[in-house]
Amino acid sequence: MRIMTKIRRMTASAMAVISAAMLGMTAAPSLTALTAHAYSITPVRSTEEVTQRLDEMESIYKGKHWGSTGSVKSKQDLINAVNAGYSDPGMGFSMADRESALGLSDYGTKKVSGVNSNKFSGTQCWGFAVYMGYVLTGSIPKMGSTGNGYTCYKGNALNGFTLRPGDIIRNEGYTDWDGTWQSEHVGLVWRVDGSQVTVVESNVRSSDYGANWINWGTMGYHASRSKLKDNGNLVRLARESGGYVMRPDLSGSSQPAANTPSTLSLAVTSAPSKIAVGELYGLRGSISSNYNITEVIGRIYNASGSAVQETHDYPNKTSVNIRYLNANQKLYFNYLDAGYYTLEIVATDGRETRSFRQDFTVGDPAPADVPSTISVSVTSAPSQLNVGQLYGLRGTISSNYNITEVIGRIYDAYGNVVQETHDWPNTTSCNIKYLNANQQLYFNYLDTGYYTMEIVATDGKGTDGYKKDFTVGDPAAAEAQARAEAEARRAEEEARAQAEAQARAQEQARAEEEARRAAEAQARAAEEESRRQQEAYEQICVVPDEDNLPVSVSGDTGAFELHLCSNSSTAAFTAASDKIWIVTRGNVEDLRNGNIYTDANKHFIMSFYDVTGGGMSYAGGYYANCDNIEGGLEFSVRAGHQYRIFLETEGLGQTEAVIGDGHIYGVR
Repeated sequence: MRIMTKIRRMTASAMAVISAAMLGMTAAPSLTALTAHAYSITPVRSTEEVTQRLDEMESIYKGKHWGSTGSVKSKQDLINAVNAGYSDPGMGFSMADRESALGLSDYGTKKVSGVNSNKFSGTQCWGFAVYMGYVLTGSIPKMGSTGNGYTCYKGNALNGFTLRPGDIIRNEGYTDWDGTWQSEHVGLVWRVDGSQVTVVESNVRSSDYGANWINWGTMGYHASRSKLKDNGNLVRLARESGGYVMRPDLSGSSQPAANTPSTLSLAVTSAPSKIAVGELYGLRGSISSNYNITEVIGRIYNASGSAVQETHDYPNKTSVNIRYLNANQKLYFNYLDAGYYTLEIVATDGRETRSFRQDFTVGDPAPADVPSTISVSVTSAPSQLNVGQLYGLRGTISSNYNITEVIGRIYDAYGNVVQETHDWPNTTSCNIKYLNANQQLYFNYLDTGYYTMEIVATDGKGTDGYKKDFTVGDPAAAEAQARAEAEARRAEEEARAQAEAQARAQEQARAEEEARRAAEAQARAAEEESRRQQEAYEQICVVPDEDNLPVSVSGDTGAFELHLCSNSSTAAFTAASDKIWIVTRGNVEDLRNGNIYTDANKHFIMSFYDVTGGGMSYAGGYYANCDNIEGGLEFSVRAGHQYRIFLETEGLGQTEAVIGDGHIYGVR
């Protein structure tokens, strides 16, 4: 078994923090000492640098604490400023002290759960995520909004979103998969491996007196929450809960211009050609490009061309060492049986793809050109069984290659598989007695009938099989009885169906007759009501000489009454001056009951005509609402000419009329 040792390199600034931590283990340092050993923030420029810096921070912060969920009755000093990098929980520095050490002057004016802070004002997980964002970029994220070097993604912007190291992800509270409510939470992405995401977070751990424990791992730190490791689940929780993702602008992570050719190269310097069964093997080589390498796939194919092992890596950087990829660490050559194989490594940067293939052997496999001798020999198989009778198959299967699979089946008379078993012996010979093909084909479970038993074996080079028909019970007699019973049931069903159809037809005919009678009665009632309304209308909407409404005129000043069911006009009158003013006002009357009301959606139109000498010349008009508001218009006329007023209604119902009055005034 290969043992890998990972050596973590640290920057000088990270070493300074660790030095500060070591100081805190011996004595509580002064504020001057804290300032001297504060983390020197150089903004990260790429996701690789994000992960590297968080790797350095892990040894300083993991297992320590941040903030408080409330009153801490003991170990209260554990809560204050431990995140500054000191191991001693009793050093007593406040949040304000740490911010002063970082050169942040406007601290101490806001009280947050026992920690004085303005800059990292979010409590618990929020405050810690903001602080770690500052440690990465030197800028403090404006949580929930874009700015200060961060872009906020919310709602539909999170559809198909892929997290990357440095992202701050927040949900606003949600119902977990088991139906329990989970409160809001924030974490900062540490690593992304395919769809798997790990975070840096601060979260409550009851064993620490309510303190917020700092964790490098799964979102929510609960090991049982395996679904919270998945990119899609984390992003979905943020989107559906109304949360968001804060993404830092990493100025050094830009890729070449789109039209720049890829320089992708794949160099495998060590790959197997022949190894023993069970032998370990370590691949060596490198992959590089001027673009980020998006994926590396490792595969091992067997002699039939099927992939028997496969790995995936998503480096997202411009160069990688194959030694540290899954393509090396999770392609298990020592698991392979004797045989012929092909190793393949495929790398892509989104623009170009490079691949490496090499054939190799494990152990001393049979030559590829030797025909298979696979043979299935069944020495005992059923011919006729009683219902419920057990039966044991006997025989052997052999080949010059390893037998890869043996399938046992029982078919019914219609060719349907009613039982099936599988064995994977991986040996050159096997006894059918000890296979699932014998032990799990349950002949005693079969009903009376005709059946076929089959054994099929393959070794990847060839296939052989055995089939035999057999019966259970007396299937001919059982079949005849079943046919008679089925025929009786069919006749009974047909008779019942005919009776039900006849009953439905009678019921439908009865319903149709009733519906016809009801429709006729309804039509007669409607006709009667229409006739009655028409008679009532004809009786009540009669205005004597409606086309010659009388006008009481004195000089060229007069008045007339409105009672309009449709179009009407006044009697002719003579103008005594060169200008007159015509004013009208109208309401709506329901002629059925005499109710009078206003309705601005119903109208009448006043048209003014010169009818001197029997002619008809339009002299003007206007549009009026039935709203009891008096309105009018001035008209130029000729003294001595005769004039008539014509009125039209608009929007009235069948039993409605316009009532009102009109006035004519001479203008001198």
